Amino acid sequence: MRLSSPSVQRLLNAGERTLVASASAAAIKDLTAARLRAKVGRARQLKDKYEGLARARGRVGRGKAQPKGTRPRTDAETMVTKAAVFSLVLARLTTQLDKVEKKAARAAATPMTRTQARAVVSKVRKRVARKAGAPAAAVDDAAGPGGREAESVSAAERSRGAKGARVQQKLAASHVTRAQGHVGARTQRAQGKRDAR
Repeated sequence: MRLSSPSVQRLLNAGERTLVASASAAAIKDLTAARLRAKVGRARQLKDKYEGLARARGRVGRGKAQPKGTRPRTDAETMVTKAAVFSLVLARLTTQLDKVEKKAARAAATPMTRTQARAVVSKVRKRVARKAGAPAAAVDDAAGPGGREAESVSAAERSRGAKGARVQQKLAASHVTRAQGHVGARTQRAQGKRDAR
């Protein structure tokens, strides 16, 4: 069923036509998540309404229920068509909403850029300096131009130094005299010693 066909458009009122037009391939891409949620709710309401009317009119047409109102309608075909239209609109809108929400979740999960990480580190340094009582300007001066650490110490040297300090702290806490290396290598060395006896 084409939603833009004249036979479908003739059945809809102005508000319903607007909702159907917003589910077209071109228009649906411009909708935000909030707008999509609102339109999904409206499409679900209309689908449920016309499915209920189709059921009621079908029962009247089959003689299962008494007609209501002064001019009762017994043709359920129009309501069935409208229910199918809004079912299709609802499917399109929910599919697009899922895409938009997944895209937003992926965007929120992306790692920080180097510039963002530097800004966070700078804020943390300033906060620590304030708690320690040092002025924030002294922290910026020690960090060097642009908030970066002094250029004389490379990033690799800082990384090695930090890793070495962490290893020494772990060794001191565990009371082991030296690092033993990987467990698999340690097992191989022990087996070699046993084989050499």
